[in-house]
Amino acid sequence: MAKSNIIQVGRDTECDITLSSHKVTNRHAIIYAEEGVIYIEDNQSLNGTFVNGKKVIGKQAISLSDTVVVADTNLDMNLVRSKITYDTITQPTEEGKIYCRHCGAKNPLDSIVCYKCGQEVSSIIPLPEPLDFIVKYFKKIMLLFKNGRWIAGIIALFVLYKYCRYLF
Repeated sequence: MAKSNIIQVGRDTECDITLSSHKVTNRHAIIYAEEGVIYIEDNQSLNGTFVNGKKVIGKQAISLSDTVVVADTNLDMNLVRSKITYDTITQPTEEGKIYCRHCGAKNPLDSIVCYKCGQEVSSIIPLPEPLDFIVKYFKKIMLLFKNGRWIAGIIALFVLYKYCRYLF
């Protein structure tokens, strides 16, 4: 899969994100999107790149909530978010889906940013088609009540209620 919209991070003024520290090399790292996931790669810099305190070796998936340190400088993830637009994120694959709570678009399960609206989706859990799921689950709940399993039915109804509140 091709990398899209590569963002250069370094001390060079031609970089997309310019850092002024002398420990940062001219072209220290790159950030890019691939299949709906944002990655960072260190360009074999002397002082390294770190995600949540761990040194980046090869490509490392990052979330907008991660702490990214380039040499000795904290990278502002809001700045990264402004550079990564929904145009950067590729269309999702068909195997797994994760629903964006902002626009409802289907994204790959490992997505961090929605390909359609650019909003972060890392906290969203994968769900089946919402309305189909609600109908099927409600029918199963009714069977519990019909079979006299009142407590299980009430618990299942409460779970369905929480799920609906989460969606809508």
